[in-house]
Amino acid sequence: MTFPSESHYLSDWIFESELDIKKIRLQINNRVKNEWIEYLKISNSTKDPQNLMLSLEDEELLVLYYGRQLMEFTNHKKLPFVVKYSAALLYQRFYIYQSVMSYDPRIIIFTCISLAIKLEEFGLHFTLEQLFGDVPGLNILQIFQHELIVCNTLKFHLYLINPRNPLEALKILYKRYYIETIIDNEKQKELSIILNKVIAKVELYVLTASQTLCFLIYSPSQVALALFDICGRELNLPNVKDFINNTIREIHQSIIISKYSESVVSINKNLEAIHRIKEIIYKELQNEKKRQQSEQDTDEIIAANILDKLVKLQKKKNKEQKKRKREINT
Repeated sequence: MTFPSESHYLSDWIFESELDIKKIRLQINNRVKNEWIEYLKISNSTKDPQNLMLSLEDEELLVLYYGRQLMEFTNHKKLPFVVKYSAALLYQRFYIYQSVMSYDPRIIIFTCISLAIKLEEFGLHFTLEQLFGDVPGLNILQIFQHELIVCNTLKFHLYLINPRNPLEALKILYKRYYIETIIDNEKQKELSIILNKVIAKVELYVLTASQTLCFLIYSPSQVALALFDICGRELNLPNVKDFINNTIREIHQSIIISKYSESVVSINKNLEAIHRIKEIIYKELQNEKKRQQSEQDTDEIIAANILDKLVKLQKKKNKEQKKRKREINT
């Protein structure tokens, strides 16, 4: 439930709130805009690029849209769960400190997938040609070129804590406290089947959570607890609420013994965090359901319009770069 205070995972990749992430992204957005203005001044360009610049809201929508494209692609290619999770988290982290005006998400999603495959040691099972060879217009060389950019942006902090680990611990604890104490063997088997279904559904919801900011604000163990609670209730697993509350209390009793008041505060914070995670997940699930039921994907239309601005901005940048090269050569 907690991390050591010196952990890079905590200090660099778990933020206080969505607002903190938005502030960083706004700074990056403004910085890139200012760089563009300075670049055009140096190039003696009289054209105003402001109408092509993306707002923070534009960037967030594009990042969200291509995050879903990343997940759809990994599902289509039937990549392992750990690769899907790692790729999504690398992608989310990258666009905290970088702008889509600097790095095209259509390249970065494949770069993050490629890195995730290597990090999770599935590189021997897939080749880039097998994975990306059928993607229209994709230059595989660009994936290699962007890998170092992604790694540098993430400060080479590529160790990702997988929520499967705390999830497996929850499974063991639930078995110990609620299944193994039952005398009736048939009842034990019945509950074990439900528990396995809960775990399988949690893994699906982990990938849903990876499309949100959950894993940038809360620890993987907190997310695992919240999702276990959601899926346990959905599948009618007995005593889910008591199990979650008791698990949190036991964890904090083993960590904080000296000060009871601190323990109570910490427990309440974790219960609040789990409640907030559940709200985020429910909202994302509702949005997902609306997208599936809608005849026309409005997000796709909005993303296409934003992407059109981005492509024009990229073309303008390429044109200015060629112009500067000609001036230098002459």
